[in-house]
Amino acid sequence: QMNAVSNVARHDLVGSNIITQTYKGKVKRIVAKDNESINETWISDRDRFSYEGLSHENRLLSPQIKVEGTWKEVEWNVALDFAIRGLENNVINTHQSDKLGALASNTATLEEFHLLQKIVRELGSENIDHRLNVKNLDHAISLESNIKLLGLEGVDHALVIGSNLRLEQPMISHRLRKANLSGASIDVINAMAFDFNYRLNSENIISPNQTAATLAGVLKSVLQNAHIEVPDYLVEIEVSDIAMQLAEKLSQSNNSVIVLGEHIINNPQAASIANLVSEIAQHTDSTTLNVSATANSMAANMAGFVPGKDGLDVNAMLAADLKAYILLDVYPQYDFHHSAQAVEALSNDDTFVISLNSFKDDAVAQYSDVLLPIASFYETSGSHVNVEGEVQSFAAAVNAPNNAKPAWKVLKVLADLLELPGFHYADSAQVTSEVIHQSHKQHAHDESIDVKVKRGINVIWQKSPYAVDVLSRHAASLQATKIGQINSASMNKATAKKLEVSHDDEYLGVPVAINETVSNNCVFVNANHSTGVRS
Repeated sequence: QMNAVSNVARHDLVGSNIITQTYKGKVKRIVAKDNESINETWISDRDRFSYEGLSHENRLLSPQIKVEGTWKEVEWNVALDFAIRGLENNVINTHQSDKLGALASNTATLEEFHLLQKIVRELGSENIDHRLNVKNLDHAISLESNIKLLGLEGVDHALVIGSNLRLEQPMISHRLRKANLSGASIDVINAMAFDFNYRLNSENIISPNQTAATLAGVLKSVLQNAHIEVPDYLVEIEVSDIAMQLAEKLSQSNNSVIVLGEHIINNPQAASIANLVSEIAQHTDSTTLNVSATANSMAANMAGFVPGKDGLDVNAMLAADLKAYILLDVYPQYDFHHSAQAVEALSNDDTFVISLNSFKDDAVAQYSDVLLPIASFYETSGSHVNVEGEVQSFAAAVNAPNNAKPAWKVLKVLADLLELPGFHYADSAQVTSEVIHQSHKQHAHDESIDVKVKRGINVIWQKSPYAVDVLSRHAASLQATKIGQINSASMNKATAKKLEVSHDDEYLGVPVAINETVSNNCVFVNANHSTGVRS
């Protein structure tokens, strides 16, 4: 007879409620758990089948230390002692705590984010970040989500910007489809055409370099129609027919939402686009839904897993010759935007790297000095924070295999061995309580708006939907599907000519697909494998 344990799917911003069915300590099936306000009775295929990765032969099962360039399996106490001595020799005893950095995957739990940032801050460093896939954090998106998931199906109009919701946020797409079936209209601004499973009012294929200017036109039209003075930065903007129609639809709707997707995160005007969305929403009484940062990014922000005062962001860390890192389930060739530079920086001879990972990885083995095996999804207790800010806690459904341990326990023991105060937790629920009851800082962001059209070719790089996290990448059923095998650099003929590539050539290590539904001056990459050649 199988046991059933309530859990939370951690692959996207929804945090679908699920039942983990186990037999003899192994996860055998995932089914939906009813929750009307989150996922109703539905889950995505990614939620349903990713558990297969738990039994993959590539799991990291024992602690290892690197001795004279050779990996050696050791007991936990030996590995932890080696890690502590490395931190002491490289940053603590030399009074160089500002040369310590912490980086984490956006799939970590709320408790793991909290404990790792607490360790690093107790040691005197503010070099903390989870936004590994953002090219330029000076232009990072800041936009609140102020609509409930349940509220999405009650809207009468939606404007979706920079997202293939059906594959990237399937449960959110499901809510919008229900709204559409009830009569809601949906407009889209994307860099290429996608297969939406509902009827669109308009699908506007716009170059990434034109996105900010288009939204500036929408805002200008909204303000003019409302007889509100146009700010200086909009005076020279020409309002296109597309912008006028989008503005009219938002202004005339009684309950509209603007959805900002993850294709925008590395747009050179990402911050301005988010600020324009905020302004448009304010002047059209629209709500906003920010799905630009996925998985458990909301938990990272809640835990303060971002640089503090004088702290370095991820890109600055990699350029700063730090002396030590603690990395939490990071897989560089998938997780970093600057993957080649990341591996190079982490591989410095005088940089000591402690890696907590659930799976083996050649690049991780190359730069690490200590490998600490940690529990994966379903093997640890913790919390996922969804796009509403709802903290959803879950218990472990099964034990981690062999010598792997829950990351929150590993971090707690590291803190104890470092003799840091305030880490006397009996269970992860005590960590959760500490995070929830502390004050959460509102991080200031740049509110300026740049609407000048940028030149050049813009690359939108998306991991394929079943390569978004390490567990999904190791799930055989997901990888065998057409979606799992999506691997293309799509561009139209004009862009291909500029880049001097043709069909079936490779661009950034990905096969070229000529597709006339892609906007000009754009390459849309969906990659299902790691790469070291991203620009």
